[in-house]
Amino acid sequence: MVSVSPASPKPSKKFWLENKMKKPKLKKGIYRHYKNKKLYEVQSVARHTETEEWVVVYKPLYKSDFADLDVRPYEMFFE
Repeated sequence: MVSVSPASPKPSKKFWLENKMKKPKLKKGIYRHYKNKKLYEVQSVARHTETEEWVVVYKPLYKSDFADLDVRPYEMFFE
């Protein structure tokens, strides 16, 4: 199953301030990057222990010389 990352508008700063502690909803599954067309499997959403920023935990589904899992700030995941 391949789904394209949602084309929803980027959340505002006000949204992040009001919802800082609420876990954002993100459907697990396979996403295709809209620019480079590479596939990623979203594993989970986690919270950074120091900054309390939400991050997306994902696995690149292409050959990578780096870690098996990567994280990206939730807000940046949809850029």
